[in-house]
Amino acid sequence: MPRALQRALTLPGLLLITLLVALPIPSATAVVDTHRAEATTPLTVAITSLTPGAIPKNGPIRVSGTVTNTDTVTWLDVGISPFVSSTPMTTSDELTAALAQPADAEVGSRILTDVVTIPTILPGQSVSYTLTVKRSDLEAEGVGAPGVYWFGVHALGTGPDGRDGVADGRARTFLPLLAKSATPISATVIVPVRATVTRNGEGALADVDRWSDLLEPDGRLGRILTLARGPAGHDVSWLVDPAVLAAVQQLAAGNPPRPLAPAPAEDASDDDQGDGSSPDASPSPSPEDPDADDGDTPDEATQKAAALAADWWAGMSHALQGADVLALPYGDLDLTGAALHDTSVYKTARTRGDEVFKAWGLTTTPVNAPIAGALDADTAGLLRTADATTPVLVTNSMLPAEGDPSATAMADPTLVRSADLDLVPVSSDVSTGGPGPDDRLAGTALRQRILAEAALRSLSATGEPVVVQLPTRWEGVDAEQLALGLRQPWLSPRSLSSTVTSAPVTAIDFDHLQVPDTNDRQVLSGATFAASGDLIRFGRTLQHVLTGNTAVADATLDEALADLSYQRRGAPTGGASGSVFAIQALLGRIRVQAPRAVTLSGSSGRFAATVTNDLTQPVTVTLQPLTDEGLTITTPKAVEIAGGASATVLMQATHARVGVHSARLVLTDKDGVHLGTGVEVPVRAAQVSKIIWLFLAVGCGLLFGAIIARLIRRVRHARRGEGEEGSPA
Repeated sequence: MPRALQRALTLPGLLLITLLVALPIPSATAVVDTHRAEATTPLTVAITSLTPGAIPKNGPIRVSGTVTNTDTVTWLDVGISPFVSSTPMTTSDELTAALAQPADAEVGSRILTDVVTIPTILPGQSVSYTLTVKRSDLEAEGVGAPGVYWFGVHALGTGPDGRDGVADGRARTFLPLLAKSATPISATVIVPVRATVTRNGEGALADVDRWSDLLEPDGRLGRILTLARGPAGHDVSWLVDPAVLAAVQQLAAGNPPRPLAPAPAEDASDDDQGDGSSPDASPSPSPEDPDADDGDTPDEATQKAAALAADWWAGMSHALQGADVLALPYGDLDLTGAALHDTSVYKTARTRGDEVFKAWGLTTTPVNAPIAGALDADTAGLLRTADATTPVLVTNSMLPAEGDPSATAMADPTLVRSADLDLVPVSSDVSTGGPGPDDRLAGTALRQRILAEAALRSLSATGEPVVVQLPTRWEGVDAEQLALGLRQPWLSPRSLSSTVTSAPVTAIDFDHLQVPDTNDRQVLSGATFAASGDLIRFGRTLQHVLTGNTAVADATLDEALADLSYQRRGAPTGGASGSVFAIQALLGRIRVQAPRAVTLSGSSGRFAATVTNDLTQPVTVTLQPLTDEGLTITTPKAVEIAGGASATVLMQATHARVGVHSARLVLTDKDGVHLGTGVEVPVRAAQVSKIIWLFLAVGCGLLFGAIIARLIRRVRHARRGEGEEGSPA
């Protein structure tokens, strides 16, 4: 209703309106919406489609959606009418302020020429509506100047308390109007593929039902796949945590635990190829668990998740081929936590991510993306030292505030150079979605928020590209509406890689940025980083022990890095610790037995020990003797033992002094890392050998002396006898 007519209304006019609003079509409810004290309304209105996404030069706007009766009684004669504001917003600050407006704030006038009526809506029932709004109707309400307008839908009906002029349900969004000579705008839309990845002590993915929910067509990852498969799949940039793709791939294989079996013959030629450093290491674990019952089949929940994961993986891996893939460090590493507790893990996560992307045949561009785009001083220091050439996505709220000396030379910069880092400011308010009160992250709401931001860039003198990132947890997004709606004649999709490559650089001193305080942020603890480091080391040891295995070190590395994710902030700790305990238990099933005591009768001697392998897989271990001074024990370099078997190991002991020596036999991997099991062996050494040989020598001397003396006497006696016989009588 024109404002002049509203001011002209007197008490009789208001009485007339009161009578008219009781009619089925609310012809006299043209007063603008007034503030209501209630936080909720009995009718919930949603906008599911808005075509086109900007006010056209000619032709109507079609808006569709649903009205749901959330009350306990039936509502009658529900009139659905559009509304629009008369004054446009022309700056990003005005858009930000608009988002803070209460859901029932007065933001526009109803257009009474475009109204549809729903006769009855039962409790809990949802009814669809479609409105057609003519350009002339918008102009009649004052729409004409370029900018961003409020636009939405009001529902007014007859309920248990009758009918009044206050909306019983509302939905609102932004609707831009471009100038006739509007500057075409390049838009980079970043779609995050991030999720929490947790595993149990055996290395299988935990919470399979949650993964099914994510992968369902209406789940968050399912909607991402819809977007990837659609016409706009190559119009966006994909911010990908490789750990999420690897988790889906593992789930598609039946969610196996850690692969303990030997690699196929062609892959097992060099055991070092699977210690986490191989560029050809596969990110997908083997579906076979050698220490589980081979007769077990996956339960129903796992089978369902595996089917969803297989479809998602097939579609997503195909869609990412040739797309602009922005690679996060493996596991979406908590960069601030790494800066505070373990700076070396950044290089590990970045290298591992590069390996698995290469194994999938994907070409990627490395980026860093602190959670919520907040780059603190500690994180900046880490990246400046470890990876200064990789762009960092930051929130544009970090840019200098208005009035700061650094702000005068910049207007929505696309690329900022600060602290020796390349920073890409991202429109942070877009991630919060539309203004509400309906679903702020629904496809239409989020799309219109993006279009509004881009339209304001078109109005600016610089016409800088707009870079927006969709929220990580966009549960309510209608991917198809989002994708199709971004295809506007005045909006040119552009990958982040090309945007950054061609963007001019604006230098800003880091001290002028609005840097968040690390102490105010929830980061992963030092204990979490220590546990992940232990898991990486134990995984490598386990692989060195398992004969021919080339995969378990990478599997445990992936587990450890996923446990250091931004997504794990605030989650219960212990994931990596539980896996460490499980691996220690496996290594403990390889045991060594030796004699209770060994006695050497000489300076050296041999004795035997028995190594038992209670695992079902073959192992290769080394017996390492730990002895005190004066005792040396020589063992074979390596001992290979079949699964469920034992082997006898012969050892040579040599001592340099008499007495009882302490010795401990411990099992190690090929690098000499202890497995945690061993046995004590006292060795008694006595120098009795010289005395024995002395007695033997004396005895032999006496024996031979006696024999010789006896022979001499016999010879003499014989000679005497011969002389007596031959003498004359």
